[in-house]
Amino acid sequence: MSIPCDNDLNLQQQRIALLLEYFGPSFSGCQIQNNAYTVQEALQDALSELHIPHTSVNFSGRTDAGVHALGQVGHFDTTMDNLKEIPDLVSSLNAVLPSSVSVKAGVFVPDFDFHSTVSAQWRWYRYRLFNHPVRSVWMRQDAVWLRHPLDVNLMKEGASLFLGEHDFQSFKCPKSQIKNNRCHVIHSRIHQEAEYVVFDIVANRFLYKMVRNIMGLLIQIGLGKDFTPQDIPRVLDQRDRQMAGPAAYPQGLSLMAVQYPKPWDFFQNDVYVTNLNQIVQESSHHEKNILRKAS
Repeated sequence: MSIPCDNDLNLQQQRIALLLEYFGPSFSGCQIQNNAYTVQEALQDALSELHIPHTSVNFSGRTDAGVHALGQVGHFDTTMDNLKEIPDLVSSLNAVLPSSVSVKAGVFVPDFDFHSTVSAQWRWYRYRLFNHPVRSVWMRQDAVWLRHPLDVNLMKEGASLFLGEHDFQSFKCPKSQIKNNRCHVIHSRIHQEAEYVVFDIVANRFLYKMVRNIMGLLIQIGLGKDFTPQDIPRVLDQRDRQMAGPAAYPQGLSLMAVQYPKPWDFFQNDVYVTNLNQIVQESSHHEKNILRKAS
């Protein structure tokens, strides 16, 4: 991320977008808190250590304590004058950041209409379970171990029932103050990778702890406890968190990628953004085919 040499630009306000990855258990979430170490605090401390005055860093979405990210997007404002002694901002930040967080890429945003939270179109989360009767020292760090066998076919059937636009109040943390509970899910799928059971979900927005609560219900379905796939429409309609079962542990959840519209599609070279773009395109084609058949 090189700095322009035009001296006339030096005093101009500048918005910068960053693509980040981090190891969730090292932080108490991404948003700054009192008496807890967060990704935002780590990043703002790094900017201060580089003597770069800055606004607060905003993120595409909040991740809970323990949740990982491979494609978190954040932005902050500074001036070009503050950056003139730092020819490579990405390398400089990574030199002072803790090893559990890394800046993958950075860009100068062409306008101030871009906001990492508000401008996002689609977000992709992944939950990974290590489903094996014996724990393994080689288990991935972004997975949660579950020793009891799962009926993955039932979980696949259940995951498909979250597609479409629904009120997800039954899957929202009761502490959340957000009033709008409607989310549009365009991709909700479970597959297996050897001993791992992987759940991918893409939506325009997510409520606080929504993915962990959905995964918790899918695990109960896979275990044959209390729920079947046919219960999911009823649970959604009840709009009651107590009816949806326990939440899954945070350590298996990762924010994979965030998609932005043009001209803010800055990170198209990232492999996870590329994969998300493909998911969105395939989902769009699928919805168009359904509408065509219905007409």
